[in-house]
Amino acid sequence: MSNSLMVIEIYRHCATWAFTDPAKGLQDEPFVAGIPEIIDFFIKEYGNKTQETHTITFSASDFPGSHGKLVKKESEAGGAWYSYKDQMKGWLCPATLHYFKEHPNELFVKFD
Repeated sequence: MSNSLMVIEIYRHCATWAFTDPAKGLQDEPFVAGIPEIIDFFIKEYGNKTQETHTITFSASDFPGSHGKLVKKESEAGGAWYSYKDQMKGWLCPATLHYFKEHPNELFVKFD
C-alpha cells in the first residue's frame, strides 16, 4: 500500500468540528458520533488549544510524526466505527470514501 498523505483543516461549526474540501465537493462536513471527542483529545495532547482551526494529516499507512492510529472495528450505515487505543470510539461517515476506496482498517493521524 502506498503512503498517501491527505490534509484537511478543521474548524468549529454548529457545535462540532467540521471541514470543507471544495476539491471533493464537501462543505461544512461535520464530525459526529464520538469523533469530536477524539479530535478534542488529540488537540489537547498535540495541538495548539488557542487556535480556531487545526490541520489534520491522515493516511491509511503509518508516517513519520503521526500522533496515533484509529482502528476500524465495524461498518455501519455506509460509515465505519473506529477506536483509539480501545478507549474512545467514533464513527466516520461515508464522506471518508472521498479519500479512500473503502474505509481503511487503520487510520493514522497527526494534528498541527
